[in-house]
Amino acid sequence: MNARRNASDIKFSDVQFGVQRSARYHSDMRRFYGLIRDYILFINVVFSSYAIFSLIAEGPFAAIAMLLVAILSATSLVFRVSEMAMLHQTLYEDFVRLDKEMTRCSADSVNSAHNFQTKRLEIEIKEPPYRRVLNSMKHNDLCRSIGRNDHLLRIRWYQRLFSRFMDIAPDRIDYVKRPSS
Repeated sequence: MNARRNASDIKFSDVQFGVQRSARYHSDMRRFYGLIRDYILFINVVFSSYAIFSLIAEGPFAAIAMLLVAILSATSLVFRVSEMAMLHQTLYEDFVRLDKEMTRCSADSVNSAHNFQTKRLEIEIKEPPYRRVLNSMKHNDLCRSIGRNDHLLRIRWYQRLFSRFMDIAPDRIDYVKRPSS
């Protein structure tokens, strides 16, 4: 989730910001996929029970309930909801461990920044394609938490609405005001 730079251009604080943003991103995605998984399981249990009781009592809606359970189960399998929740959990844990290691380390050398950037890239290899809009939202969350409101990105309401499902016009994301370096 980063732009390529020369090793001499890498700053420790930039690497740590990226690691913290990635941890927030994967925490959000883990929560999203976990909620979808839980809702699908809940609905499947309710409608499976209803379908069984309808079949026993010869109710008219048994076929509809069974169809709904089949559709939701297929959706869960096709989109690998449980697998994605576990993947984002693993990535979240990897980024938090890296952040903890960075917090304990001295930030004074370019070499340490380069080493941590390398570790970050090793974790990013495991990432699925990321959603730029959601990543930008996590950028804003982190900027607000560290008091860097001069680095906020403008994200439109419709981009936020669909950010966990797809990117809408990610090229329209820009700074609210240009940061002063």
